[in-house]
Amino acid sequence: MKTRPSTGPNPLESLSPTLLELVFSQIPIGVAIFDARFRLVRCNPTFALMAERYTSLTPDELKPGVCLPDFRPGQRGFFDLSLDEVFRGKTLQVNAFPVENGGMLSYWDAVIAPILQDEQVIGIVSILSEATEQGLTQETERETQKALKSLVENARRFALYRIELDPRKPFGGKVVFVSPSLKEIVGIVDPTRFENWFENIHPEDLPRVREANRRSTQFGEPYNQVTRVFHRQKKDWVWIQTISNPQRDASGRVTHFDGMIIDLTDQVTLQESVRRQAVAEGLREILRLINSNQPLSEILQVIARQAKEWLQADSTMIRQTFVEENRVRTVAQCDLPADFDIISETPFYQGLTDQALMDGDVVIIEDIPAVYTPRLAREDSAQDPLLAAGLAATARHYHSLLKTPLFIRGQIFGAITFHFAQPRKFSEEDIQLARILSDQTALAIENARLFQVAERRRRVAESLREILSILNTERPLDEVLNVIVTQAQQLLEAKAVAVHRLDADKKLLIPEASVGLSPEYIASIHLPLGQGALGKAVLTRTPVQVNDTTAVFSGNTVHSSEGETIQLDSRLVSKLQQFPDRYGAVLAVPMVIKSQIYGGLALYYAKPRNFSPEEIELAVTYADQASLAIENARLIQQVKETAVLEERSRLARDLHDAVTQTLFSTTLTAEVLPRIWEKNPQEGQKKLEELRELTRGALAEMRTLLVELRPTAMQEAELNDLIRHLGNAFIARARIPLSLTIEGNRPLPLDVKVAFYRVAQEALHNIAKHAEATQAWLSLIYTEDGLQLTVRDDGIGFDLQKLKPDHFGLGIMRERALQAGAQFSVESQPGNGTTITLYWQSTDIQTN
Repeated sequence: MKTRPSTGPNPLESLSPTLLELVFSQIPIGVAIFDARFRLVRCNPTFALMAERYTSLTPDELKPGVCLPDFRPGQRGFFDLSLDEVFRGKTLQVNAFPVENGGMLSYWDAVIAPILQDEQVIGIVSILSEATEQGLTQETERETQKALKSLVENARRFALYRIELDPRKPFGGKVVFVSPSLKEIVGIVDPTRFENWFENIHPEDLPRVREANRRSTQFGEPYNQVTRVFHRQKKDWVWIQTISNPQRDASGRVTHFDGMIIDLTDQVTLQESVRRQAVAEGLREILRLINSNQPLSEILQVIARQAKEWLQADSTMIRQTFVEENRVRTVAQCDLPADFDIISETPFYQGLTDQALMDGDVVIIEDIPAVYTPRLAREDSAQDPLLAAGLAATARHYHSLLKTPLFIRGQIFGAITFHFAQPRKFSEEDIQLARILSDQTALAIENARLFQVAERRRRVAESLREILSILNTERPLDEVLNVIVTQAQQLLEAKAVAVHRLDADKKLLIPEASVGLSPEYIASIHLPLGQGALGKAVLTRTPVQVNDTTAVFSGNTVHSSEGETIQLDSRLVSKLQQFPDRYGAVLAVPMVIKSQIYGGLALYYAKPRNFSPEEIELAVTYADQASLAIENARLIQQVKETAVLEERSRLARDLHDAVTQTLFSTTLTAEVLPRIWEKNPQEGQKKLEELRELTRGALAEMRTLLVELRPTAMQEAELNDLIRHLGNAFIARARIPLSLTIEGNRPLPLDVKVAFYRVAQEALHNIAKHAEATQAWLSLIYTEDGLQLTVRDDGIGFDLQKLKPDHFGLGIMRERALQAGAQFSVESQPGNGTTITLYWQSTDIQTN
């Protein structure tokens, strides 16, 4: 299909204005029309807002006539889509394509279609809608699918599956994944083909199943059907229940169904049927929660309630095991008696029951009084109040219990405990249901952890980006350090954080910036080098973690996580015991600047705890950022001091080369003038005039130096006076005649005044030093619309083609002219002198 050349009026402009207004103004998606040469004809406000927010295009750039290639990532970072097919008459549709601009990732849905007239493409229409939420949802789904894989592959007597909606496929869907156990449950040879699921359904059930499937695929209704399927290998009918929930994208469109097939063949009573129905409903609710990114505590609480209903228990509890910290904590429970509160956190005893759980076995106690009563009489129970309280509470309220372990990535997380007030014989199905619930709980915990890790990494990235942006400014060091310790406290969830500076003479670590520490603590606790976690970290230049510091408050020895003793002298211990600032754990990291120890970063926690490698790495990162901030502040101070010294040296050279020499010549002339006058009054008159020029030049040099020494002098003085001072100083210093012309006067912007002064100063300096001139000219002419400076000499000149751009200070003069918005030019030839011109046009004239 050919593209009509754009000659004459644009045919798109003949469209009905009412229709255009409806399309461009009222549709809440980005719409833009371009002609056949990629030029923008018009866009609606939504399109303009998207372009301004997510690309580098500005509202001034997004106007009729701008070319479409300007939108591509190589130039503007908007989108880079091939339009060849569009100009051949086809419509291009792309869903959720990623666009990255300025470090921000977004996703877009795009439809780009040709506009035809007489079967020729006269332009294109681009319709954009943001799909960032959909893109991020897809990323989350991939992570969830990875976590589900283990559960899917190891399912028994049930099968998990995902069906993606596809109207082109039989029964409106295709299998994304399915547990291998489906083959054993229903005898399907190839369960990956969705149509195979419907082949052996009982004829009485098939119409109902087909209708439920149709309503699910067409209207997005949840699917929940109990049906009979003929098992070819078993040559018998099996009962299954299939439940699934629709999953939607960001726009609310159903994309797939997540579900479960449960084997109900062994069902013998209506009570069992109701029970399995409750299990199915519970699994559906748990699956919904897993996909919703709800807080883990809420999900675990729902699971505890579901567990109680599934096995018809009297109470349930989910306990998390911290093996390295030797403790167990209740994280969720349903209907536990009040006397269980005292044992909400207990030591991890690692007895036979705990060892069985760690080995992955289910623990069953069918007669609790018979087991626990003898244990209560043992000596170890009598010596451990928490152990005795737990055994007594359990024996007091319950007769039987069932415990299933929770494993995440092969590591023990804890266990789910089912309590029964009446004697209970546990069937294989009870155990299987408990294991299913454990698998669902592990999946929920892993999904929540993935979300927490992703969220923490996002917050860390934002925090480091903020710190780096601050480091690129000249904000005070104490302000930068306060930002760093505050960010570290929030992201590492510490009670207090402090940066300590090492006083090398006193060998003490003194708090320099802190958050969460009391003023008394900051004023009094100065750690000797080598003492405490921080002192040891600074001395050894390695991170030190103390998982439990509470022993110091009772006068006992404190140890690091490596088992090393943390040294604390008696006076320091006495001080620590006096202050209300008491912490249960400390993580200390040294701060090193250019191989020299500066001090350290300490993080204080309210309760004893372990530190993960990620937390230690993050603490080191913040210590490095603090070191970088300190080094940056030092460098800035050094630069300032160096600049002051260099300026003083330059002024000293100028004073020696200019004023001192001029005054020396003045003194010599004044001394010989009386003798010359006696011998030859006419010659004496010349020397007197020369003396006057020397003194005037010395005065001009002094005024010039005052301008350099006092920055406000240039703001207060007029440019004409400054130029006269430069001219007089030049004559006195260079002994070269200068013709000075100044015409007009007007107030000037400070940057313009500075630029003209510096360019004139540099040009006269070059004449005196390099030109070998016998005459120089300087003119400053005010015109109606601007100002022009011309500096000329009759010296030796130079070849512009062979000269480096920055030679003779030309680069600096050009840079000053550019900063003031002026035009700078140089003309020179060997033997014909040099002319420098600087021209500035008033902003008011430029605007007009």
